[in-house]
Parts: sequence; structure tokens; C-alpha cells
Amino acid sequence: MELHAQCTVFAEGCHGSLAKQLFRRFGLRENCEPQSYGIGLKELWEVDPALHRPGSVEHTVGWPLVGALCVLFGMQLLMLMLLDGPFYVSV
Repeated sequence: MELHAQCTVFAEGCHGSLAKQLFRRFGLRENCEPQSYGIGLKELWEVDPALHRPGSVEHTVGWPLVGALCVLFGMQLLMLMLLDGPFYVSV
């Protein structure tokens, strides 16, 4: 493998075969924390139009979850995403 560009982006997932070759060849995983993973949940709710503000976004961070995101969109839809973790690491 030869890289001649000033900047090359690899977007093949967290455990792609090209990324693994680059990690070994250039020592990219030395002196760094292992990759971590979290758990996420997403739900769509239909809400009362009187309580709906299209385009409103609410973010949270902290205990007991890593974070949450609430997005109001469409005529009366609410998307709620809960994020938790990391629970395990890739070594």
C-alpha cells in the first residue's frame, strides 16, 4: 500500500481491513486508548400539536446516561435518542 496524498480519509467502519493495515504499518494504535462503544436507543413519538415546536432540539449530558437528544420535526413528531456507555472496548 502506498499513500501519496497530504490527507487521506478512510471511511470503512471501525474494523475495516484497510484501517487494520494502516494501524499496523504506521503504528497508529500505539500510545492511545482502545476504541470504546456505547449503546443507543431511538424512538419516534407522535405528540399533541399544541405542545409541538417544529425544529426544537434539546440536548442533555450526564448521569445516569451519557446523553440524550430530543428533536421535534414534521407535523407532530418527536424523536428521542438515549445514549449510554461505554460498556466495553475493542482491544
